[in-house]
Amino acid sequence: MNINDIKTVKVPNGCLLKELFMQAQEEMADYGTVFPVDLNTGEGQKLFREFAAYTVEELMEGVNALKNRPWNQSQVLVDIQHVKEELSDALHFFIALCNLIGLSHVELFEIYMKKKQVNNFRRESGY
Repeated sequence: MNINDIKTVKVPNGCLLKELFMQAQEEMADYGTVFPVDLNTGEGQKLFREFAAYTVEELMEGVNALKNRPWNQSQVLVDIQHVKEELSDALHFFIALCNLIGLSHVELFEIYMKKKQVNNFRRESGY
């Protein structure tokens, strides 16, 4: 089965990021994952590393779907849908990582916006 077998998806009203976080929490609980983990413990760090590796692996699967290589002269069409699916997989594991350490969708948004301002300042000031 792949995403082409799914005809429709119900898009909920409200905050979609919150919905993704809640669904991921439910799935993690179904698998028996207890969160948030304590990153000061070996077990907590082990779980964090595992989910981080899954995230990177999915991103690399997206990169590997790009068929044009620097040493090739011919241009090959990319299966864009495949790249999007791999990004979706990476997002799934990234959200799981956030849930794993107790980072809510609201806190993630706040941190993202603050970090964006810092990055903009650095870029504009030549930092």
